[in-house]
Amino acid sequence: MKKGVYIVWLFFAWLAVACNPTGIGWNLPRFALLQTAAPSGILDVSAISGGNIQDDGGSPVRERGVCYSKNIHPVIADSLVSCGLGSGEFSANLIGLTASTTYFIRAYATTTAGTAYGNETSITTLNFATLTTKAVTSVTLTTAICGGTISDGGGTNVSERGICYSDSKNPTTSNVKIVAGSGLGDFEVTLSGLNPNSTYYVRAYAINLIGTVYGNEVTFTTASLPTLSTTAASLITQISARCGGDITNGGSSAVQLRGICFDTNSNPTTANTVVTGGSGSGSFTSSLSGLIPGTTYYVKAFATNGAGTAYGNEISFTTNPVVLPTLTTNTVTSVTKISAVSGGNVTNNGGAVLISKGICYSTTPNPTINQNMVEKGTATGSFSADLTGLTPGTIYFVRAFATNSAGTSYGNELSFTTSPVVLATLLTTVASAVLTTSATSGGIITNDGGGAILSKGVCYGTSHNPTLSQNVVENGTGTGSFNADLTGLNSATTYYLRAFATNSAGTAYGNEINFTTLPILKIGQTYQGGLIFYLDATNFHGLIAASGDQSTSAAWGCAGILIAGSENLAVGTGMSNTTAILTECSTTGIAAKICGDLVQGGYSDWFLPSLDELNLMYNNLKLQGLGNFAAANYWSSTEFSGTNSYFNSFSNGVNGSTLKSNSNRVRAIRTF
Repeated sequence: MKKGVYIVWLFFAWLAVACNPTGIGWNLPRFALLQTAAPSGILDVSAISGGNIQDDGGSPVRERGVCYSKNIHPVIADSLVSCGLGSGEFSANLIGLTASTTYFIRAYATTTAGTAYGNETSITTLNFATLTTKAVTSVTLTTAICGGTISDGGGTNVSERGICYSDSKNPTTSNVKIVAGSGLGDFEVTLSGLNPNSTYYVRAYAINLIGTVYGNEVTFTTASLPTLSTTAASLITQISARCGGDITNGGSSAVQLRGICFDTNSNPTTANTVVTGGSGSGSFTSSLSGLIPGTTYYVKAFATNGAGTAYGNEISFTTNPVVLPTLTTNTVTSVTKISAVSGGNVTNNGGAVLISKGICYSTTPNPTINQNMVEKGTATGSFSADLTGLTPGTIYFVRAFATNSAGTSYGNELSFTTSPVVLATLLTTVASAVLTTSATSGGIITNDGGGAILSKGVCYGTSHNPTLSQNVVENGTGTGSFNADLTGLNSATTYYLRAFATNSAGTAYGNEINFTTLPILKIGQTYQGGLIFYLDATNFHGLIAASGDQSTSAAWGCAGILIAGSENLAVGTGMSNTTAILTECSTTGIAAKICGDLVQGGYSDWFLPSLDELNLMYNNLKLQGLGNFAAANYWSSTEFSGTNSYFNSFSNGVNGSTLKSNSNRVRAIRTF
């Protein structure tokens, strides 16, 4: 075909397709219709793609496949994988790709109409992970710590990571490996079960879809222990010895600690008893103390460096055996009826710690610790012991004792005699709460005489020096203070009383006291210097009026002066009224002064009665024909005003007030 004719043919073919792209009703060829398959199986240098030709455009597909490029819109002029001919689905393996590279992919189909392309897809090929091996740290005799850093997973997940190591270079996962999980980032693992003083090679590894990749190789050497020997024991006693060692090689680092370890079982370690001996290599000696006499000990020298602890050869020795302690008994002193002081002096513990020491004693010779004893600790040297609870007037034998693991030894024997029991010493306490038929007394036992108080109490009667044959009130046993209540007494009677205390020596009495029971009182009775005209609820206390008038004509006094505190009317206020009056004016001859100066019946505590107290005298004495009262006015101590005070007319019992300067009779009273 000539060139011009061919161009015209192509133009009309293009026009036909443009005007009727489906070609329906025409017989002209059309481009195929197809889709590019989603990529799969993406690796570092390969992938899988393909396509699906849904319509061949009316003419057979002469070639189909996948074209790809690092640039967009790849065409068959770029790289391609041909997949035969025909319509439908097809698959293509893309190989020879570059790792970690983005490729653009399109399916293609060639018919008589030309080459058609499917939709464009893209992939990025994978790669091995990127990682480094960390330096080895914390190296010991048998362990170390290593790890790695995975900075890039190569476009896919790191499914496994870890450390592999060997005593040869370039270790792989076929050697010893320690898995440290998966994923990116830093990781560390502990290498264990290593041989001391050995060189190892280590690499980090990472596994992804592409495969296994290794980090840089690092190397390390495990630590080594010191080399040493144990020297023979010397200067062996019951509780001590000397031993040591010789460190000939310090190992992989400086010796930080050295010394001796020992035990009563073989193969001692630093977990047993240790005596340290400084640091560094060379010879050293240590003292072993606090040992048990007669005991075999096993000893090894030890040396500790940064790698750990090494031991020398084991030796053994036996300490000297224990013997009985040596001691003497001290002189007995401070002997009383029931106690004494002795002791001892342990001069040698026999080569073992004392288990016990003290004093043993008995009423028979050669006392032992199976009898009475007083323990006094476990130290050697002098000691003192108090012997108590002894029987008065008794011979005792005493020996010091000391016990160690070999047994008990005794000091020399001594004897002493306790003092005999004597009568107790006691005091009788003053009687109190004395009433008409009862009283309280007691005693104080100051010394039991060396014997237990079997009975104590008081004895009393109406004659001097009462004894247990008369009236007795007992109050138990023991020393100290005690009380005794006396009941059923006669009123207005004098009794004599002594405390008593009985021990094995007999009965002792305290000093004698006496008391007089109160009389049975009543209004109008002569008592304590006058006549009772008032009794309170107890019937033991009240008011007494003088037996006669102290004046037949006396002024109240203090005329024109208002006296604070003298205005009280009630029973029980006469004394305070009188005190207030005499504080303001104590003129001789006035009523209050006359009463305050009165001494009668042996009593000097008289005062001028208040108005209510004066009224009681009138009612309880005057009206009863008692007291020799005149039918006249009697002064009270109750002030009415600055010019007047109260009185009572004993002619009719009427109260009134009058000038303080007027004259009235005076009758003093007192309390009891």
